[in-house]
Amino acid sequence: MNFTNENSLSNWKEKTIKKVVYYYREENVEKITIQIKFTSGYQIIYSDDRGILRIVQVDRVLENPQIFNNMNQIEYLSWQSYYSQNKKNICKWIVSWDQRVLKNVGGYYSVGKKHGLWVDLFLNFWNQERVFEIGEYYNGLRIGKWNFFKDGQKIGGGFYSIDGQKQGKWIELDQGFYFRKQVKYNGEYNQNGKKVGRWDILYKQNTEPFKLMYIFNIFKGCSGGGIYNQEGNQQKIGKWVELYERFDIYAQITYNGQYNMNDMKVGRWDSMNINKCKYDLIKEYYICLFSGGGVYNQEGEQRKFGKWTELDEDFKETHNGVYNQEGMKVGRWDIMQYDSENKNIKQLVADRMIQKEIRRRLAIGQNFIMKNKSFLLVKII
Repeated sequence: MNFTNENSLSNWKEKTIKKVVYYYREENVEKITIQIKFTSGYQIIYSDDRGILRIVQVDRVLENPQIFNNMNQIEYLSWQSYYSQNKKNICKWIVSWDQRVLKNVGGYYSVGKKHGLWVDLFLNFWNQERVFEIGEYYNGLRIGKWNFFKDGQKIGGGFYSIDGQKQGKWIELDQGFYFRKQVKYNGEYNQNGKKVGRWDILYKQNTEPFKLMYIFNIFKGCSGGGIYNQEGNQQKIGKWVELYERFDIYAQITYNGQYNMNDMKVGRWDSMNINKCKYDLIKEYYICLFSGGGVYNQEGEQRKFGKWTELDEDFKETHNGVYNQEGMKVGRWDIMQYDSENKNIKQLVADRMIQKEIRRRLAIGQNFIMKNKSFLLVKII
């Protein structure tokens, strides 16, 4: 679960923060922005545009309150503390989901801090993705070996120092790990708990084993992940393959390109939707029909310029157009959509500079406009 020193009782103050969370269902995932309010009465109030979702009264004995990390947790997760009659500063922490106690989950607090063997819930825990983190706490800090377990099998882990810092080789789960996004990262931490050197992406679908992600385009192939510098500031350098924030089996989108020595994107970056790629048996490489990308300037300002093809947030369309030298969109921008039924690409909306004219025509009853029979202008809201 999520613990932060910022929200510890020693730093407690009345405030409201915004957080993007996900609501996981078997058929889909919904992205939601919520507000989390910390009150002067030591309450945590979760709300969204519809109103209050949940109010949690914080146990003031505990040093770090727990924070929910998805909508499922807000709806179903709860904790209960049981204090020892003989030792008032020791309490047992029990976890329940949908009012049912999770057997052998939780542990003990001593003087408000976690201590001894604990079974923690994974950050993105919910009913259909029951992943646990198991290891030892000392005076509120994780120490020694910690492992991730799912369905009784170890799926990752590594070591913490006596100061609670990750050290050495680790296999970590993606923070959004669930059955449609089974992604892990394999790499190394230095003595100060910072990522250094090569970090690889491991990925699996359904029941197949985890394997290194390997991305192909027309010219070459490269493995998922990349390199952090050795200075210990966790700056990315060189070639990287990164995952789309909402990457899953239905949106296998990657971003592939280069970082300079100051952790800034430079040169050509490509986005690829692996779901829309097919393998050419004759030419022996993958052809991605539904990809995008463009060029960042070389000055290290991470500014786009020239022609770009960008994927929209729901990865159903691409937006194609030009950025000027100041990184601003100019001129004609087209919206393209992949037609999965006919296996081709359709141009749906064109020329952002004439949207006012489109709205005017729509206002007098036109539902669409054909121009040169090459593209279709559709309703713009």
